[in-house]
Amino acid sequence: MTIDEVILLIKEKSTPSYLSGMARFGIDSSKALGTPLPELRKIAKSIKKDHDLALALWDTGIHEARIIASLIDDPAKVNTRTDG
Repeated sequence: MTIDEVILLIKEKSTPSYLSGMARFGIDSSKALGTPLPELRKIAKSIKKDHDLALALWDTGIHEARIIASLIDDPAKVNTRTDG
């Protein structure tokens, strides 16, 4: 799966009402799409482990993409990045 396909899936599952509710939890909605966590888990489960895709998703800065990145990354390949 490509990064564009994952972002499209996240957008398809987003809802404006969920996005507005995210602010109650201190989530910066300017970098969020409003997709519920159960939907993100379903997307991640369909992807399996993919370190390179996880890095690319993290780099988008999108809240939900970063959650999926944390779910699909291979823990054995994770290290400290110093590039931001």
